[in-house]
Amino acid sequence: MMKPKVADKALAILIAFLLFGLSPVWGQSEDTKLLIEGAKKEGKLLWYTALNINDGDMLTKRFEQKYPFVKTETLRLGSANLLTKIQTEAKAGTFKADVIEIEGIMGHIFKKQGLLEKYVSPEAQAYPASFKDPDGFWTSFFINTHVLVYNTQLVKKEEVPRTFEELINPRWKGKIALRDDDFDTFGMMLKVMGKEKGLNFMRRLAARAWSFAAGAP
Repeated sequence: MMKPKVADKALAILIAFLLFGLSPVWGQSEDTKLLIEGAKKEGKLLWYTALNINDGDMLTKRFEQKYPFVKTETLRLGSANLLTKIQTEAKAGTFKADVIEIEGIMGHIFKKQGLLEKYVSPEAQAYPASFKDPDGFWTSFFINTHVLVYNTQLVKKEEVPRTFEELINPRWKGKIALRDDDFDTFGMMLKVMGKEKGLNFMRRLAARAWSFAAGAP
């Protein structure tokens, strides 16, 4: 969850709530109380999200139950389109979002471009260091697990690759489909294998691919 550089005080309440909703730690500091008072005066909040509709609606509903004095507006787009919209608004000087929820790699891009404001929720202490930006610009609140899947009608169970390296076997050339925007998996492979070995592996894997499927719109 990220705080845009141009935003109102109410956004901090939503960030704190979202983290509290998934955290065993609870504590309302004096700063948080002041933010709640500020949110009452503002009365509205706009958040941009790439969450699916059900999860997004659930979080919005629970937030408004807890803070009925804040009217929440939600804009949902796929991560790629959301990235473009936010960058376009920033260039035009019309940065509208109070809170942004988007894929992790996008948060790195926003931080690098100077589009985020530092914000550390009191509840963030319950999360492992790997879930947070070391400089306090974002905190993750869910994990997407990426796995390999195979067509059981075309591949026998005993033939399924047991390691990533087995995917490079010539027998799989033209039989692998990859997402064209799967930055997280790309980054994970570089972290696990090391930059040089990871890049070499991903290049060889791409050479085996039959197609590159489009990610979320």
